[in-house]
Amino acid sequence: MRAFLASTLGRLVMFIVCYAVAFGIVFGVAALASSMDIPLLMLIVLVPIIICGWHFIDWLTPAMFVWMSWAGWAIYFVIKLMASCFLGFFIAPYHIAKTICDNV
Repeated sequence: MRAFLASTLGRLVMFIVCYAVAFGIVFGVAALASSMDIPLLMLIVLVPIIICGWHFIDWLTPAMFVWMSWAGWAIYFVIKLMASCFLGFFIAPYHIAKTICDNV
């Protein structure tokens, strides 16, 4: 199993599986939203997505935003939160699959 996950094909399979699981969870939550507690489901789904997206944006963001006003910081964090939700949806499965492949 280790040799397979270390190969290029093994990594590709792991990425596809993680993306399928992530999309299945999101669509499953959407299907069950009418019968379950929505805030709990949103917390379970959005926290890993936001964390992965936030780390990715931190990697891209330059240090030029140090001298902004409070309003500028508020706008920056709102935009960064929205962007991290969007990007994290695609980055989280990749990051999870990469972590699994690297540590197995």
